[in-house]
Amino acid sequence: MKSTPAEPISERSRLIQFQNSASDLIKSLYSLKKSDKHKPILGAHVLSAVLQLNKGVAARAFRGLGIDRENLAKAVSVELC
Repeated sequence: MKSTPAEPISERSRLIQFQNSASDLIKSLYSLKKSDKHKPILGAHVLSAVLQLNKGVAARAFRGLGIDRENLAKAVSVELC
């Protein structure tokens, strides 16, 4: 059976398929990488971007686990300095 090559997916259509919070996260990380191309994106960068989201699964998980987002954001900021 011969398979046919898939058509390329445009940038816009890829982001539309995500929930708004995931799309915002990806855009935030993309902007971060674009602003400093020489440094890798670290887990702390991802956590920092996730902490900025007020909606979505991650925000609900932080609330459900009783995590103080403000204190965690401060710790992330220290880690990134």
